[in-house]
Amino acid sequence: MSHTVAKVFCACVVLTLFLLANAADDRTCYYLDGSTANNHVPCTTNSVTNCCGSNDICLSNGLCYLQGSQGLSLSRGTCSDKNWGSDCYKPCSSYRRNTGMPIMNIGYNYSSTQYCCGTVIVDNNAVGCKYEDPFELTEATVIPGVAYLANNGVNGNSTSSPSSSSCIAVEAGVSIPLGVIAIAAGIWALWERRRRRRQPRNYSPMSDAEGSVSVAPAPSHSHQTAELGGQGVAMPLPELMDTRTEYREAPSKP
Repeated sequence: MSHTVAKVFCACVVLTLFLLANAADDRTCYYLDGSTANNHVPCTTNSVTNCCGSNDICLSNGLCYLQGSQGLSLSRGTCSDKNWGSDCYKPCSSYRRNTGMPIMNIGYNYSSTQYCCGTVIVDNNAVGCKYEDPFELTEATVIPGVAYLANNGVNGNSTSSPSSSSCIAVEAGVSIPLGVIAIAAGIWALWERRRRRRQPRNYSPMSDAEGSVSVAPAPSHSHQTAELGGQGVAMPLPELMDTRTEYREAPSKP
């Protein structure tokens, strides 16, 4: 029982630290030309990582899944490193360096799906890409808890102002870790209370120590007497260990 509670407590602490780290992530994101990308947030806790707009969804392959008025589409994001290290995915990095880059599907070619940067064009009845050649994308999954999904508990139909949305995000970032800490403290307190109830009242921590020696109390010595020949003379008799003390009469004089 104690090991289970300890594991739960440690898990709660780790989760709290993770949530606090995400809530305090205020790193700057940059476009390819080094300019600051406002309202973009890092997609992971790595020191160098792709970023997406706060209203978009981060994907594990480094792209962003746009959720704005232009419709659902893929786009090149930004980077937490101003120099765009190798950990930031940058397709078509020679074009539109001061903004994002749409990633469009051009079609299915044999066993792979092809994508283009920018828009799809038709030249001499051949479909091609406006920027560079078609390319493939690696499989991707959604990264939860960041960007748009960091506020997925807020009603998407809300017409609140940006300032009120920021307040909600801050309150969520603070209240969730505090709630986890409170739950962990409650579990720990219940376990301590149950453990104390199960201990006997005369329990001593020293009784569990290795090599402990219990010392029995010394036996009380009572003085036994024997009468001599009815003369009323008392003579003490020594007690013998594990024997019963007896009274003896001295022989009478002739």
